[in-house]
Amino acid sequence: MKKALFALTLSLGLSSAAQAAPSVYLGVRAMAESPVNVGVGAQVTYDVGSYAVRLGLNAKSILGFTLGFGGDVAALFPLSGNTETAGRVLVGAGVDVERHNGALTVVRPHVLLNGEYRLARFFSVFGEASVGYALLNSSYDAVGFLSPGLRVGLNFR
Repeated sequence: MKKALFALTLSLGLSSAAQAAPSVYLGVRAMAESPVNVGVGAQVTYDVGSYAVRLGLNAKSILGFTLGFGGDVAALFPLSGNTETAGRVLVGAGVDVERHNGALTVVRPHVLLNGEYRLARFFSVFGEASVGYALLNSSYDAVGFLSPGLRVGLNFR
């Protein structure tokens, strides 16, 4: 009886673990987080189906005059579709932090809408629109403004 109970518990545990197995995937992207702040980046996403956490590293330029490096983190929640469907839509929130030429720091909290379409089993394309508030702090002054954003990229699962 103990063996049967152990086998049943083990099989239930394995089947539930298989259903909830998270997916970790890498991606590359191009972005414009205001009309003047553009760049490229790489990201890693930890996706459990009911939510996803994304971490990214970015290289950006403001009007071609500065070089900035930074990172971002975002939490995403599915509105439609799932990790097994061809397409899905996610909403979320995140924050970007970057430093330009050692003198200008930009912090940009934002909300986002993300659409993803799977082109092949291990390959998908995505587009993301966001709106946030960019807070700039330089050696001389601090300023903030509303900042729309756009990202397009590829995910490799």
